Amino acid sequence: MLKIAIRHLFLAMPFGLKANISLGYKTMALGRLEVKAGSKGKAQPHFNYIFGLQKFDYKKEEVIFTQSRNLPKWAENNPEYLWQMSDECERKNGSTYREYQISLPRELTLEQNLSFLDEWIKQEVGNLPYSFGIHRPKATDGKSQPHCHLMVCERPDDGIERTATQYFKRYNSKNPEKGGAKKINTGMTNQERDEQIKGLRIRFGQLLNHHLAKNGFKPNIDMRNWRERGVEKPQNMSMIEWQNKQVLKELTQKYTQPTPQYTPTPQIGPPKPPQPIYDRNDSPSFGF
Repeated sequence: MLKIAIRHLFLAMPFGLKANISLGYKTMALGRLEVKAGSKGKAQPHFNYIFGLQKFDYKKEEVIFTQSRNLPKWAENNPEYLWQMSDECERKNGSTYREYQISLPRELTLEQNLSFLDEWIKQEVGNLPYSFGIHRPKATDGKSQPHCHLMVCERPDDGIERTATQYFKRYNSKNPEKGGAKKINTGMTNQERDEQIKGLRIRFGQLLNHHLAKNGFKPNIDMRNWRERGVEKPQNMSMIEWQNKQVLKELTQKYTQPTPQYTPTPQIGPPKPPQPIYDRNDSPSFGF
């Protein structure tokens, strides 16, 4: 029975997610945050994928919520146009968007997950133009696996009115109105980017734990890597496999505790007289 229970627990975990599991609570939460940069020519197709449009119309049933905010005036009523022009006008070796792929706790309702995303976006994205979609496909256990694809344009609208083409030109520090919108995160070293992502992941875990606790679930998201956890990375074992092993150990300890000895309840009052024993021939009649 223990092996069966553990197997079903592992099957419920989507592959590749960084999970931190606690037993004895009504749920387990999964935490995952990936950051990617989109190259030229990828922005508009990826927007269509996230929103379930055009050739990605087959994903429409999975897309349960979409939103675009902080768009420049020329794209206010057509967010796809922002990503189309990013593909056309960004320089050849430049990134056209930055994407955050976020696993959302299935335990939370859509409204609760949106509350978390709204706070996280205000905290980390600020006034940058963005589009996101929440997808809810089925996991291997047949239940939902909600996650968010967030696309961010790294050129904030600075209030200067520009055409779509000018918006993506190189920034002119002396005459900003003659150049494009200034792109953030340029000129950073690899070490600075690593530190930036490390801080991002820590704040992500903290905020998600806050929303889990606020809605009655154990705040058990842990975004630390091997070194930060003080664990030597096992050979040929991923983080998720290692965490599964920890779950197995905890489950084994939980379900293999010694069974308490049975102590009969002491009899109160005089002993009951022995009940008569009937054989088949002289047993009382019950009317049939």
